[in-house]
Amino acid sequence: MPEPCESCRTQPIEVSVYSQAAPIPYRLCHACHQRFLGRALRPLEFFNLSAVHGPVYEWPDDYFDDEGEAYPALTEAESDALLALPSLPQLRGDVRRLVQYALVSPGPPREVSALLAEFEPWEVQQVLDERIAVYPYRLGQCLEIAAEALGPRAYHWVKHRLAHYPQADIGVFAPALARCFPVAEGEAIMLGSLSQLSEKSLMQRIHCLSPFSGNGPLDWLENQRSRIHTVSDGYGMTVALVGISWERVQRWLRLGRPLSLIALDAVVNCSTACLNPDQYRRFRLNPPRLLAPAPVAEMNRVLAQYLERDSVPRTRKAVRFIQQNWDNILKSES
Repeated sequence: MPEPCESCRTQPIEVSVYSQAAPIPYRLCHACHQRFLGRALRPLEFFNLSAVHGPVYEWPDDYFDDEGEAYPALTEAESDALLALPSLPQLRGDVRRLVQYALVSPGPPREVSALLAEFEPWEVQQVLDERIAVYPYRLGQCLEIAAEALGPRAYHWVKHRLAHYPQADIGVFAPALARCFPVAEGEAIMLGSLSQLSEKSLMQRIHCLSPFSGNGPLDWLENQRSRIHTVSDGYGMTVALVGISWERVQRWLRLGRPLSLIALDAVVNCSTACLNPDQYRRFRLNPPRLLAPAPVAEMNRVLAQYLERDSVPRTRKAVRFIQQNWDNILKSES
């Protein structure tokens, strides 16, 4: 039996389309190839292809603009009610299609995770194993699906995957380590991996701490301060997602750079929702806020005192933004 077209799933594969945006070619029948070139895939065809090749931000540049909006079709799209996008109620009870639905999204929607949680863990894991075997570059998404849908029930599956992972950089496992492992064990594995990185690599991978919460990751970062000489935006975003208290902000301001710059950036990021659809999805789902704040007047006094010691354009801009946006930063605790 010839393999079916990745888009319609009914006709055999006849064309392979190579793109810099995809690690593997789009494998299509002639009819779907023409609709693909004409940006006229029907909803179900688009869904099927996305389940293989990922969310829209991973598609070729000539298909979607920088905001993820589809460009107009170049050819007239054919209408077919049987090719409508499936709804979640239609997929309930179908573990394979639910996994596909989760793979189409930048992160597994909570509604999909809830439906997948109704299955026995081995049922979900079997489908994920099949996906990873054919499309190994989807490992990160599959791990996130397991973390969101199964949580601690996926512990042994994730541990097995981790034990057989061939690379030293285990950042792709961060969400699963945070959600599926006991807190101490998951943190120890992730922090141990980050501790082995160079300063440049740590700056690039610091976002791997963002799925974690509590004092452990921030205590570790505090102890790593002598290794940090360049404070990128990623440090502040990550610390905001982990959750930083005003008490720690004060301590880091007293300790000075680099921690003081990270603390200011973290408080700034407590006011915003990052729109990056991949690394910082948690900004949209759970907007961060400053934990255990002091009265605003007291916090303003501490920030003003800090500027007396470190007044440069970057710190002045951050403090000014914070003082103008306390309502957004504090949220429900305002």
